Amino acid sequence: MRLVGKVALITGGGTGMGRATAELFHKEGAKVAITGRREGVLKKAAAAIGDDVLALPCDVTNEPAVIRMVEDVVAEFGHIDVLVNSAGVNPSRAEIAETDLKAFRDTMEASATGTFLVTRTVLPSMPEGGSVVLIGSAAAIRGWPARFSVTAAKGAVHAVTRQLARSLGKDGIRVNLVSPGATRTEMTQELFETMPKEAYDRLIAETPLGRIGEADDIAKACLFLASDEASYITGAILPVDGGQSA
Repeated sequence: MRLVGKVALITGGGTGMGRATAELFHKEGAKVAITGRREGVLKKAAAAIGDDVLALPCDVTNEPAVIRMVEDVVAEFGHIDVLVNSAGVNPSRAEIAETDLKAFRDTMEASATGTFLVTRTVLPSMPEGGSVVLIGSAAAIRGWPARFSVTAAKGAVHAVTRQLARSLGKDGIRVNLVSPGATRTEMTQELFETMPKEAYDRLIAETPLGRIGEADDIAKACLFLASDEASYITGAILPVDGGQSA
């Protein structure tokens, strides 16, 4: 029960890492609000997690929608102790020469712009002792073949983590980042299912712990960084990738 008395807002909370994080935070005693673009998916997730979970459809790249969403959370719970920025899109699988401009912009918007808008809007409602957890990518640490868009977008999020940690420390707010490697979610399931066996075997061979990550692996790291157990940690980039970035 490491989050008893805490209020947590999780973007991208309807599926994947965001949903796993919302489920774990709820089990650990937090009051939880989740947001995402697909209302049906979001409400189904909220009902499965618990009757008291607040589900708020929102496009995190739309400023007026983000403002309304955060106002609704504050109206319901009074403030926001923990923010987990987990919203994102399935990025294009291409090198720079084959990357479509719209796909690149969509990836940047969902990751970098969404993180900016939600974090900026939440901060006035976050008390001292608050925690912001951003979701990055191993691609931003080591580079990743055919992942130009996500490497650029998550690279921005990694940089913002350090900047926010330095600027918000005086307010008693911690900012850290979880950097997943290859992780099995609804978004990536098709990739793993259609990947040639040689490529899959190579991926496993390049992962010291010898397996693909699961959404729960990321949720547990988010829980640690959100909790008081990490009270002296800020500006950290925490790889949760089975050793891929090593």
